[in-house]
Amino acid sequence: MKYLNLFDRQIPRVALGCDHFGETVSEDTALKEMDLYLSMGGSVFDTACSYGQAGPRTPSTSEVLVGRHLRSLERSSYVIITKGGHPDRRDMQVSRITEIELEYDINQSLDQLGTVPDWWLFHRDNPDIPAPELLDMANSYIDRGLTKNIGVSNWSEERIEEANTWAEKHSKVPFTLSQIQFSLASCTIDSWGDETIRIMGCNTSLSWYEKTKMPYMCFSSQGRGILQKLAENRALGRAARFDLPANRRLAVRAGEIAERDGVSISDECLAFITGQRSNSLAIAGATATEQLRQSLSGCDYTLSQTDMDELAKLRGSLLSN
Repeated sequence: MKYLNLFDRQIPRVALGCDHFGETVSEDTALKEMDLYLSMGGSVFDTACSYGQAGPRTPSTSEVLVGRHLRSLERSSYVIITKGGHPDRRDMQVSRITEIELEYDINQSLDQLGTVPDWWLFHRDNPDIPAPELLDMANSYIDRGLTKNIGVSNWSEERIEEANTWAEKHSKVPFTLSQIQFSLASCTIDSWGDETIRIMGCNTSLSWYEKTKMPYMCFSSQGRGILQKLAENRALGRAARFDLPANRRLAVRAGEIAERDGVSISDECLAFITGQRSNSLAIAGATATEQLRQSLSGCDYTLSQTDMDELAKLRGSLLSN
């Protein structure tokens, strides 16, 4: 397991994605995956109030499972990251980033997790509310002991900068973590089908994260396995949103590098995220325990800087075409 030295502690560069726990990932499988991840050196669990929900203000099967399973462990041995304010999936354009909805979500998260999260993130942005106002709201959660740290998910760099500039000038706690979509396999807003997400190289800049050193977590970091599936001519399933001509061409070169190094393309995809010069962390999830085991078994694999540069250049050139 690779680690980053962040916030005065060693943070694994691969976090366990718990988004479908209790939903498409059964309770039994979820418990086995958490134990497997811990046994292989992991300690960061990514969840959200909306994961496994039937709708806003209903229970999160993910938070319930994560909280119940981890609470018997020494609290300092794991990190919980959760999120609130996700829109109702029936209408993603109607924001739930309001004081009332966020207050409900963060308190529900505490009840379900049974502990104060290490990070609480705004799960989306509401550009109609000034970023400093949202930062102040999040600071109130720290002041009241509802979370230890704060961050954002699917926010623009401009909005993060606006909030953190305010924090510096007014002695507030800044946002210290961001979540975005980033993988070797590229996708677009149209192919994803959600205008509210931030995608690296599409509407988010890697250079900004390199410059600011803002830690960021990458969801769908393996592109739903698209490159491996294309190389093996397998059914794409949920990876279909990454089925772009660019990725079909990229899969060829990725396959050549993987074969040369005796690893899987999925290992290569994780290495592309964990090998960034910036403070990047990959969120890895799986529907089956053996699938997760394979991902974690290869997460120490490191791409050479020459390979990193070549793949980044190829990804960028294909994405722009």
